[in-house]
Amino acid sequence: MKKWLAVSSLVVSMSCVGVSYAEPVSSSEAATGTAIAAGVGAVAATSIVVGAAAGAGTAYHMNENMFANCPDAQTACDAAQVGTYTGAGLGTLWGIACLATEGANLVGLASIGSMVGGGVAAGAATVVVAPVVAAAAVGGATYWVVKDWDSIASLWSSAPKASAATPTTPAVPAVPAVPAVPAVPVVP
Repeated sequence: MKKWLAVSSLVVSMSCVGVSYAEPVSSSEAATGTAIAAGVGAVAATSIVVGAAAGAGTAYHMNENMFANCPDAQTACDAAQVGTYTGAGLGTLWGIACLATEGANLVGLASIGSMVGGGVAAGAATVVVAPVVAAAAVGGATYWVVKDWDSIASLWSSAPKASAATPTTPAVPAVPAVPAVPAVPVVP
């Protein structure tokens, strides 16, 4: 039902555009516009699906090859495994939010593509790649933070830090007082 509502509103809006230019919209033009809108919507939706699958695939690959069987930091690897899937989910949600905000049409994809200096194709590619990049970034950052937490936490601790040797100022020897010179009267 929602699909027919969207298609009919598109046809009505195209008819209004045609009326404003005093040019009737034929049924073939309306069908072409509907097909284009459906095609662009399919590209946007496919970008989300492919991006989500690529993000999940990246997270799985990273978890199997990088964050499995870590003898030195198993806790960090376990946290990073959760982080990769979290990043993939956040990247997918970003793509959905961008398309919802900008519109799942050519203008929306072009607007998203303009963020990276491109057009419609760059917008579709950005929506696909965002979950992959987010999975790698969040997973890697999670691993680093958990593994090095003690050194990171020490940056903000209020405990006094051991300071390096403080250079001491050498003592200045006492300067002997100069004997007072008797005042000599000046003769003109």
